[in-house]
Amino acid sequence: MNSVRIGGREIPLRFGLAFIRELDKKFERKTPDGLVYGQGLSYTYLSMHSGDVLVLSDVIQAATCTEEIPPTQDEIDTYLEAEDTDLEALRERFLSLYETSKLMKNEITPVAEALGRLEPPKTTSAGSRQKRPTKTS
Repeated sequence: MNSVRIGGREIPLRFGLAFIRELDKKFERKTPDGLVYGQGLSYTYLSMHSGDVLVLSDVIQAATCTEEIPPTQDEIDTYLEAEDTDLEALRERFLSLYETSKLMKNEITPVAEALGRLEPPKTTSAGSRQKRPTKTS
């Protein structure tokens, strides 16, 4: 299970639909026509890839939003600022989760390919793309 130890508590991180909704609320965009749409996954993925440490706080907050007592912003900040918190490992862990989660990978894969984190599928001699191999357990 994915979790973090914040404020003396082991808190599970859940990357489900509530997580995506929470990020989309925080990072919504409005078109000139007034259409509102969420860009939470794309925005946070790109921000983490570029090394933005503040977005780690947003990801933790969204991943704990279903907790009965979620960590406060101050608790999350204290966790991220602690000397023993490996921010690079945390960032990499989150990026990998985005890339492999069944709920997120369809949106994230093209971005990850463009950034060179994932290899695009090879094209066949007829020019069509081969299906990505699926992970079997």
